[in-house]
Amino acid sequence: MPVLELIGHKLCPYVQRVVILLQEKQLNYTRIDIDLADKAKLRQLSVTAKVPLLLIDTDKSLFESQVICTYLDEISVGSMLPEDPYERARQSAWMVLANEVLHAIANIIYRDKSFEKMTASLKKITVHFILIERQLDGSGYFSNAEFFLIDALYATIFRYFEVFVMPASIDPFHNLTKLNRWRKLLAQRSSVQNAVPDNYAELLIEFMRPKGMAMSQLL
Repeated sequence: MPVLELIGHKLCPYVQRVVILLQEKQLNYTRIDIDLADKAKLRQLSVTAKVPLLLIDTDKSLFESQVICTYLDEISVGSMLPEDPYERARQSAWMVLANEVLHAIANIIYRDKSFEKMTASLKKITVHFILIERQLDGSGYFSNAEFFLIDALYATIFRYFEVFVMPASIDPFHNLTKLNRWRKLLAQRSSVQNAVPDNYAELLIEFMRPKGMAMSQLL
C-alpha cells in the first residue's frame, strides 16, 4: 500500500468526502490542513490551487476529490461503488447533480448578501431534496443497507444544515421524511463524524461572519 498524505482544509466538503472514504476503507494516511488564503502555497502543491490534494509515496499526486476517491477505492479491498452497472450509473448521476446543491451552498456562504438571494438558493436546494426524496425507500442509506460513496457525498452536504439557521419562510427538509431519516443515519456514522474537527460548527460560523452574507446574520 502506498504512503498517503492528504492536503486539505478543515471546512472543505470535498476533503471531507475523501476522508470519509479513507476511514471507511481503514486506510493509513496523514492529513495536513492548510490556509486556503495562501494561494502561493496552494499553487506549489497543486496545479489547480485547490484542495483536496493526495500525495502518493511523496513523488506522485492527484487532485479533484472524485478522482482521488476512485483511485483510493481501486487500490483497496472492497468497493464503495455498487457492483451492479445500472445502480453504479444511477448513483453517479445523482452525485453529479449534487454539485448543483454544493454550488447553491457556496452562494449562501460567499455571494448571497440579501435575504432574497439566500432564499432563492435555499429554494434550489429544496427542489433537489424533493427530487432525491423520491429516490429513497426510507429503509437506510441511498441504496438501502450498504454505505456507498454517494452517501459520503450527501453527508457533507447535510452537515451544513446542522449549522445553518433556516429563515421562517423555507426549510429544505420540510415534510421529507425519508430524506430526514437518511440524513440522521449519516450523521451517526463514525467516518462522517470524524471527517471534521469537533469544533466544526464554530469554525464555519467564524469563517462566514466576516463575509457579511445574509445567512451569517442568522447565526
